[in-house]
Amino acid sequence: MMDNCSKFDSLKRDREKRIDLFKKMLLKDKVSFLFLIVSDEAQCVEAINSTLLNPATFIHCIFDIRFSGSQDLFDHEVKLSDACLLLKQYFLLPCFGYCKHTYQSQKKLNPLRVLLFRVYDEMTTEEAELLCSLFPPVLSNASNNSVAIELLLMRLVLAKRISLNDMSFLNLGLQRIMRRDLCKLMSNEIDKYPLAQTLVPTKILSRDEYYDMSSYPSGICVIFNQKNFWKEESHSLRSLVHNVKLDKRIGTDVDRDFISETFQFFGFKIKVFESRTHMQIMRDLEDISREDMFGCLVVCILSHGTQGQIMGSNSIPVSLDEIKMKFRGSLCPALIGKPKVFIIQACQGSVKQASTVVNSKDSSIEHDGPIIPSLPEYHDIYEMYSTVPGYLSFRNTTSGSWFINTLCYYLKEKGHLCDIEKVGTYVNRWVASAEAREGGEVKKQMPQFTSCLRKGLRFKRHPEGVLEAILDQLEREFLDVLVDYFVASNYGNCQPKIQSIS
Repeated sequence: MMDNCSKFDSLKRDREKRIDLFKKMLLKDKVSFLFLIVSDEAQCVEAINSTLLNPATFIHCIFDIRFSGSQDLFDHEVKLSDACLLLKQYFLLPCFGYCKHTYQSQKKLNPLRVLLFRVYDEMTTEEAELLCSLFPPVLSNASNNSVAIELLLMRLVLAKRISLNDMSFLNLGLQRIMRRDLCKLMSNEIDKYPLAQTLVPTKILSRDEYYDMSSYPSGICVIFNQKNFWKEESHSLRSLVHNVKLDKRIGTDVDRDFISETFQFFGFKIKVFESRTHMQIMRDLEDISREDMFGCLVVCILSHGTQGQIMGSNSIPVSLDEIKMKFRGSLCPALIGKPKVFIIQACQGSVKQASTVVNSKDSSIEHDGPIIPSLPEYHDIYEMYSTVPGYLSFRNTTSGSWFINTLCYYLKEKGHLCDIEKVGTYVNRWVASAEAREGGEVKKQMPQFTSCLRKGLRFKRHPEGVLEAILDQLEREFLDVLVDYFVASNYGNCQPKIQSIS
């Protein structure tokens, strides 16, 4: 009896010692511990919230075998040991009979949680907070502190926005906070899990169901990058000039490069026109319509606009209907039965969309003047607008527009795997969750896609185009690094500012 009592007292003292040691952990480490250990997503969110409100609940969650989903006590303690090792809480390892010099991870933790931990562990507190601010609907009830990143990630997992098979939602957020290196880190780690590779149904595409995109080049992508504006002084044209001064569209070159690289991936021939007048735009389009066409036409216009129009560099508007008319069957027989995609980055009105969630830190936003698209009049047309009718569209002065950034990202990630309509859904979901402030006012945006396609449109990656796009991207990113270094060396950290454009 005495031996049993002594053994019981020893176990009790050992447990109390463990509890005392775990209590010494910092709050942020306790939250990370829960993130790694609690197996059920909903329980994990609840456990983190409870610990933030009352740190004493942490001990209950950690030592309850049911929370970790372990088969037995030994399995549970191995998971705890793995978490201690990953979190560098080496002083806790002796609690389980190990030391940091001899213990090797048994890989008992959820691989997705481990990967996400490695990602946010590389972030600064400011970067974590900025990432959280990009997902206000997800974090609407989260506490506003530096450990909210775990809640964000856990809620994204719970909402099926993140998985080892699909990291695109998180990748886009990391790109927004300028941490593309973490996207690469995730990609390298996921490659170590062969069963976690993206699984896509290999449905045979019928010619009757999908447009043929097998040729190389696949098509032609025409980009009008309207950056600089001036007022037409010709007496005969003066009455056509827009009555509001149009500012320089800072950041539009980033959109131009993203679009060019994206459609190079899909084997498109790229033509870029810079700051063209209203007459030059129409002549350029006429020249394009006379070319020997391939499988698809993409026309992308980055400009200011007014209702139903986009602006020439001489501040004279061009009707969107006239632009589309250039490619109707009677004028452009080479495109009959082939998909024609129009991408418009411009405002569709002057109203700023309201938000019910006020939490954002992106302050480098401009808008691009009003423009309202008409419904497509012809078959085989797909129109992509940066915002719905009546509302503004926003552009970051350093990283480009929300819409083009997101569209290009999802086209690269999904454009060869699913129809363009599905890509539009991904874009809508992301852009709708983004917010920014201007003078304390919350800004939101909702893209619009309209379709008169008669078949499915799915792009095809061509090896030649992919190589060309990668080389262009590397060159651009290298130049960006040089510019950032030059600016930081000579001017310090210069933050972009908001500029409003009517």
